[in-house]
Amino acid sequence: KEKVIADVKNEVFCQMDNISKRDLLMLGIGLYWGEGAKNSKPTFTFVNSDPDSIVLIINWLQTVFAITKSELQLQIYINAKHAHRTDRVHSFWSSYIKIPKKQFRKTVLVYTNTKKVYENEERYTGILHLSVAKSSSIKYKTLAMIDYMKEYMQNKKSVLL
Repeated sequence: KEKVIADVKNEVFCQMDNISKRDLLMLGIGLYWGEGAKNSKPTFTFVNSDPDSIVLIINWLQTVFAITKSELQLQIYINAKHAHRTDRVHSFWSSYIKIPKKQFRKTVLVYTNTKKVYENEERYTGILHLSVAKSSSIKYKTLAMIDYMKEYMQNKKSVLL
């Protein structure tokens, strides 16, 4: 099984060798479409528990919109039963996305009786809420790109690779 997975991974890595700026643009649109805030607030907001999705959206913001990390507003949400791990969770996110702890807002403890049982509770890192200061134009451009993709896909019967 491991050999098959390694072979497939190698094949895919060769196939996807160079990711262009346009590839990144499309990936970010899809990611925001699925996980970004589409409410009426005029702020670009992305919320996720997957650290790699957060890194990707930060890279996307830097590449597509020339946003600096200092413009990001970050806040961690964790279940209250993990309150004793707040510092470790905070350190994890800060280290993973390479943004200083002082840039994070106060961690929010969520009081809910979760039925989910984590295999390794020490690996639980909560949810990161990322927004960009003064970002209404970024949000509206991103939503316009999503609308374009919706219309494009509705008018096409297939997409050629």
